[in-house]
Amino acid sequence: MEYLGQQPRCESVDLTALIHTTARAHQPRADTKHITLTVTTPATACTVNADEYLLSRVIDNILDNALRHTPGHGRIELSCVHTDSEAMFTVTDSGTGIAPADLPHLFTPLYRGENSRNRATGGAGLGLAIAHRILLAHGGTLTASNISPRGASFTARLPIVAPAAEQQDAPEPTPRSAPSSQAQRGPGTDPESGLKRDAGENQRSGTRSPGNSAVISRRPPSAAT
Repeated sequence: MEYLGQQPRCESVDLTALIHTTARAHQPRADTKHITLTVTTPATACTVNADEYLLSRVIDNILDNALRHTPGHGRIELSCVHTDSEAMFTVTDSGTGIAPADLPHLFTPLYRGENSRNRATGGAGLGLAIAHRILLAHGGTLTASNISPRGASFTARLPIVAPAAEQQDAPEPTPRSAPSSQAQRGPGTDPESGLKRDAGENQRSGTRSPGNSAVISRRPPSAAT
């Protein structure tokens, strides 16, 4: 419940790297169920203005939900794309799908309808609600739908941060002249901007060829029969 009221501390975050880092953390669980977990991302960095810790919880919660509802030897696909103004990542699974009656309530905290995915797997009904609230706090959205022939899809959208070069090229405001009767002073405000980031916190996975999708995990060998 702690994430439902937590305010984000935003900074520039490489969404591509964060997706790969979170997916790697879930790979052992996917291997145990013989689920093929596929990650597809742009070759270039996708920078969003976000709280890195909270955004990792969003990806983590959606992947956790997909893993709980995907049967053995199923598939989960995590993909990311972006435009000049928006980043979008989607998680699709080959699981049980979502009951139509539950779709309007899917992001309601503690909701456990008769046919809900939470009731079927014993979930508390908080993971998706937390992910939804975090994205709303970032000015983003989270939507869910069913896919054919079976399975569910979750799509998150976030605003894009302008590239650093564009920010540096922006014209600086013209300084105001101090009144002649006033002693000359230094700048009245501290121009410091930006938030600190821990070095090396984001990890990239592998070398990706430009313009192509990035990493595809391998299906673990099937157990001998």
